[in-house]
Amino acid sequence: MEEEKVIIVENLHKSFGEKKVLKGLSLEVFRGETVVIIGRSGCGKSVFLKLIIGLLTPDSGKITILGKDTSSLNEREWEELRKKFGIVFQSSALLNSLTVAENVALPLVENTTLSKEEIQNRVREKLHLVGLKEVEDLYPEDLSGGMKKRVGIARALIMEPEIILYDEPTTGLDPITASAINRLIMDLKEKVKTTSIVVTHDMKSAFLVGDRIGLLYDGRIVEIDKVEKIRKTSNPLVKQFIEGSHKGPIPVEEGV
Repeated sequence: MEEEKVIIVENLHKSFGEKKVLKGLSLEVFRGETVVIIGRSGCGKSVFLKLIIGLLTPDSGKITILGKDTSSLNEREWEELRKKFGIVFQSSALLNSLTVAENVALPLVENTTLSKEEIQNRVREKLHLVGLKEVEDLYPEDLSGGMKKRVGIARALIMEPEIILYDEPTTGLDPITASAINRLIMDLKEKVKTTSIVVTHDMKSAFLVGDRIGLLYDGRIVEIDKVEKIRKTSNPLVKQFIEGSHKGPIPVEEGV
């Protein structure tokens, strides 16, 4: 039986003024897998995520999500499709004026008619799922970096999405905390059976959480394959990036 393609991206182009960010990016993501997109800072990884959820519009190309051609969706249809996504932001993006429970509950409050008790129960369930207990009444300023990231993941899970997008999930974390977040991402894949895209330049994280890894370079995915094959790649671009070498076809000064 052929695997179900949850996301299909075909020949995607996106520019900002004279700067061409994506130049024909194509990608297929299958149900239940975690695809990691690696690449240098400023290469377009976050732009790619924004295009997938309709926060940006491509100049050309096609994105199909759960069988829907997104180019034909109106705003109401986009709002419905976005409910299928959970998004873990690089900065966690918690609202400082809200408690942990209120932050996690926000998508339910805005998008459902669940009762207060039902919302409280689901918030508690998702916080437990990410390894947090008795934190509902705390505020973001009371949390460590790792706890903020876990709260952000709990919020991403609260609508029980089919797809989770992780934007640099280990950025700003110490190695031990980053390792714990990587383990959490792996555990959630087994527990909640979601399809995930992770964008990162953290190769340790990429190798741990990914089923397949693709390198975004010069606006395209230049190679994508299973982790064990990417480790042994002969592609000089991919090899240089995963080894973190200053020697190779990727110029050092290209970093942003």
